[in-house]
Amino acid sequence: MTDKQLLDWMARVSAWRKETDDLLERLSDGRATVLHEIHDRLAALEAAETARKARKKPDGMLTADETEAAQRVLGKLNEHGRLRLRPVTVNGPTGHVLAIVARLRKGATEHECRLVCWHRSQEWADDEQMRRYLRPSTLFGGKFDEYLDQAREAFEAETGDDPDELTADNAPAAVIQLSERLKA
Repeated sequence: MTDKQLLDWMARVSAWRKETDDLLERLSDGRATVLHEIHDRLAALEAAETARKARKKPDGMLTADETEAAQRVLGKLNEHGRLRLRPVTVNGPTGHVLAIVARLRKGATEHECRLVCWHRSQEWADDEQMRRYLRPSTLFGGKFDEYLDQAREAFEAETGDDPDELTADNAPAAVIQLSERLKA
């Protein structure tokens, strides 16, 4: 719905609301109950639409934190996968950044996204047939949770530690080094 359509709709709702208010003042019989119900429904519709509009970000608007996190993840994918995917063009963020931000908005952490990039790059970077799938639209799409589980298992197998529970105090030097590569 465009802004103009939304404004037209809101104007119509306001006009209907005023008409029902006027009718309610003039009617004193049983029909007033029906009009009260209509009036209440219109008020609820108006409130819901106002709330929806307040929550909605304009298309293409990303927060600075989202953009920075997505660019860091894309940088790690480029590094681990020996790729050259661009985060930004003259028209704004690329689809690569938008795919990563969409996954972050669904609750994934930046660390989890980097872990998936690291693991999938290890698996696919040297395989000519799979290398073409080493891109954000594949990694952060519908199979992300599956890729994340596989990445966690691979990290645990390689280091012996859970990637989510690593700290400088409880990890051996080699694990810290691998973890820093993922976080950096």
